[in-house]
Order: sequence, then C-alpha cells, then structure tokens
Amino acid sequence: MKMLNHKVYEAQKTLSDEYEYPKWREEIPFIELPEGYMFKPIPNFSGSVVRFLAKKKGEGKEVSIYLDCYDELGLVGQPYWEVYPVDGDTARFYMDEVDELSQTIMEALNERKDINRD
Repeated sequence: MKMLNHKVYEAQKTLSDEYEYPKWREEIPFIELPEGYMFKPIPNFSGSVVRFLAKKKGEGKEVSIYLDCYDELGLVGQPYWEVYPVDGDTARFYMDEVDELSQTIMEALNERKDINRD
C-alpha cells in the first residue's frame, strides 16, 4: 500500500477548500435511474466537482457525466451537468434538472447506431 504523501494531502485539502466539497456534498441532488443502469465514480479532472461513467448492465457502451459548479468547463452561469456523448455531441442540464439528466443518460445509452449492410 502506498504511504500517505503529506504534499499530496495538502494539495487535496486545498482543492477541497477551493471547490467547496463539503458544500456540494449537501447541495448535489440524488439521481435516480431504473434498475439495470450502473454508475462508476471516476477521479475528477479539468475542473469538474463530480465525475462518473454510466452504462447499462452487461453492455459496453458508456456515457461520461460531470458536474461543473464554477463554469470552468463551459459558460452556463450556474452549476450544470454535462453528458457525453449524446447524438455525437454533449447535453447540459442545470444541477437541479436531474429528471431530464437521467432521461438523457438512458436515451444516450439506448441509442442504436445504424449498421451499413451493403
């Protein structure tokens, strides 16, 4: 097991303070998806506060979802979720629009690509 590095701990503490992790822990709403959908939390990067992958159980297709609370990745003006890919692009929702978010996640995971059968 890797030993705790004091410099890394201090950097993580600084990030927690700067990104107000305790505040967002209370404010981020729960997201409900039907049975058969799975979430995988992944490390944050590039300014997101929360980041995870979603997929249908037993299938390989994944979508990426993140929460940007400080307009570091896009200019929305308030905390928002971004889902990618959705029809080859991204979809954005305000933080409290979790019903629309979950519907879009399910639709993105259920998209069927046309197969060229020449």
